Formats: sequence, structure tokens, C-alpha cells
Amino acid sequence: MPNHKARKICGLKKGARNQMNIKDILDKHAAWLRGEPEGVKADLTGANLTGADLTGANLTGADLTGADLTGADLTGAHLSKANLTGANLSEANLSGANLFAANLSGANLSKADLTGAGLAGALNIDTLSWNSNTEFYPLQCPETGTYTAYKKANNLIVELEIPYDALRSSATSRKCRASKAKVISITDLAGRPAGDRVLSDYA
Repeated sequence: MPNHKARKICGLKKGARNQMNIKDILDKHAAWLRGEPEGVKADLTGANLTGADLTGANLTGADLTGADLTGADLTGAHLSKANLTGANLSEANLSGANLFAANLSGANLSKADLTGAGLAGALNIDTLSWNSNTEFYPLQCPETGTYTAYKKANNLIVELEIPYDALRSSATSRKCRASKAKVISITDLAGRPAGDRVLSDYA
């Protein structure tokens, strides 16, 4: 993730004239991710992207707050650490998409296809909207074996290894709880190392 001061591209707003081409936005965002001086972070706040073809698009860290992505094709898209607060992703195809540490607060995923999507570390997933037609593998603890899990604590992302002999439970929620875990890494939301200890948000 680039460390220079982020500028933002604003485009594709609802009702806006002279809308910027989405390819230009993605190209400049890619340059920003590479740390190039001409790069510009994509700000697609409130953008109308209904039915857009964003297959494989790299929107890592982009701001998609309140964007309308109804029916958009986001197959294999990179949305890690993207802000999708209040975004409408109903009927969107997110199969194989990477949503690691994405902020999904209040997002609408009704009838969306999340088959094979990476939701590890996604933030505020308990506040999003979905229904029985949302296609995805439920976020539950694997019943057996060692697995990797992610936890948010004080705005940091903690990578955990849950050993094969740990007791685990999801109860009726989508939060996985385990009786013991080994901390593998602690990073900030940009993926930078953040020390070797952190206080949990919960006891």
C-alpha cells in the first residue's frame, strides 16, 4: 500500500455529467497502489455502477461508500481493505472475489453470489443485509483440523492459527469462537506490521 498522501478520483456519480471512464479510474488507482506519483486513489462514493463489468478489477483500498453495484460482475475482483459501507451489492456476482478486511458495514448483499469469495477479516460483516437467495458458504468454524482465522482488535488485524484440538463454536452467529489460538501476525488495516501484542475489543 502506498505511503504518499492519497489523492482521490471522483467519478461515475449518479446524475453527474462528464463521467470519468471506469477504465481510467482503475488505471490511476493501480498506479496509486504501486506508489507512482501520478497515481490517484479511487473514490467511487455514491457511484452508479449498476451492471458494471468489473471482472478481476483491482479496487484494493478503494472507497465505494454508498455505491450502487446492483447486478455488477465482480468475479475475481480485488476488494481487500475497500470501504463498502452502505454499498448496494444486491444480485452482484462476487464469486472468487477477495474481500479481506473490507468494510461491509450496512452493505446489501441480497441475492449476491459470494461463492468462493474470500471474506476473512471482513469488517462489520454482522451488519450487512443478505437473504436466503444469497449464494455463499456460511462463515462457520471448520469442524475439524487446523485453520487460519482473522480478528479485528483496536483497528488492527490479528491473524490466528486455530489448532486441530481447539474447541470451536459458531452458535447462531457468524462469529467463530475457539478455546485457544496462536497469534501469527498483527497488522494495521493497510497490512503493515503493528507489533507483537494488542488488546482485544472483547474480554
